[in-house]
Amino acid sequence: PPRRGWFARLRRRWVNLRQRRHLEALPQPELLLLPSNVDFSLRQRASVHAVRSFIESVDTYELHNRKTVHVVSHYEIPVGAGLEDLIPEWLAHRVRFGTVQGDARDASYLDIRAVDVVATDEGTELYLHLTHKVEPGTRAFVAAWLGEGDGRDGLQDAPSMLIGQ
Repeated sequence: PPRRGWFARLRRRWVNLRQRRHLEALPQPELLLLPSNVDFSLRQRASVHAVRSFIESVDTYELHNRKTVHVVSHYEIPVGAGLEDLIPEWLAHRVRFGTVQGDARDASYLDIRAVDVVATDEGTELYLHLTHKVEPGTRAFVAAWLGEGDGRDGLQDAPSMLIGQ
């Protein structure tokens, strides 16, 4: 439980203000204006295929703390044709973390603040940094947005930044 008292309340406000300033200082992703006479369906299919392969290859996922999820997959990012730069971005924009509360059958997706992508020899790891804590007693799952577009109008907004590769 949170500590009580005026000093603890003042410290919480100071920490929240610092976090808000830090998030405002982060670079915002630029919206790319795509030409209208170019067919990007191959790029769309490649992104869906890569994300689907990653999700199907997930070995484990666990909470590191109540706001960070570590996802381990034996999916290896292909080398060549610029895919080693594009696939981490596709994963960051399309991977979702869902929870189911108790006996309810409604799934909800938690907002992801940032995604850290680590490509290793054994596969790919994601660290999902959530904006809200995962409540105890919830069932959790890792999913992906495989629909048209980038999912910004779908389940949730895309994470604001990609931390590393």
